[in-house]
Amino acid sequence: MNFMKILDTVKKKWYIIVPTAVVLVCALVLVLVLCNSQNDGNGNEDITTTEPQHIHTEVIDKAVAPTNTEDGLTEGKHCSSCGEILVPQEKIPALGTPGFAYEVNEDGETCTITGIGTCTDSVIHIGSYIDGYKVTAIGDSAFQECTNLTSVSIGDSVEIIGSSAFRACISLRSIMMGENITRIESGAFFMTRLESVYIKSLTNWCKIEMPRLGSAHNLYLNGELLTEVVT
Repeated sequence: MNFMKILDTVKKKWYIIVPTAVVLVCALVLVLVLCNSQNDGNGNEDITTTEPQHIHTEVIDKAVAPTNTEDGLTEGKHCSSCGEILVPQEKIPALGTPGFAYEVNEDGETCTITGIGTCTDSVIHIGSYIDGYKVTAIGDSAFQECTNLTSVSIGDSVEIIGSSAFRACISLRSIMMGENITRIESGAFFMTRLESVYIKSLTNWCKIEMPRLGSAHNLYLNGELLTEVVT
């Protein structure tokens, strides 16, 4: 009897009950969709965390002034927390020993060292620049018979060492070659007591056009003596 009354009520109130049921079903589906979107597919909640933004702590890397023989560095910056280089330091070429004689080349921007000039040092560095001109060559016989020279280093701008450039420098024992030398002319180190040659790049060294370098028999790559070269 009660069932018949309920059925009769449903028939009379269907226009209320059906829409209500539809709304309830839609609400249930929406809840299920929202719950599923918050899971990672394995039943675990997908917890997304946002890393805090790193703020660099700047530390200044002090500039180093170049000397006659040693390269300098520009001022730079790095982060003391993560170590990232913020402003890289750049190399400033060594000034070079003062006093050399030179001639400006035809391009008006480069020059060739032509003689010892007023320099009286026994240890010299031929810098990459002199009076604003880029040094690209050491001229023929430039230091010939400079008998007090014992050690020479050459800047990376130099490309050519001329014929007899250091001929009869009888006290010369060692030389540091620039990285960009492409040619050494004949007799450049004839009649010297050259023992040791220092280079920065073996690849570049092997490309240089050159004769025998006097009596030199020790080749150093970045300060280490080479005992074997495999080609």
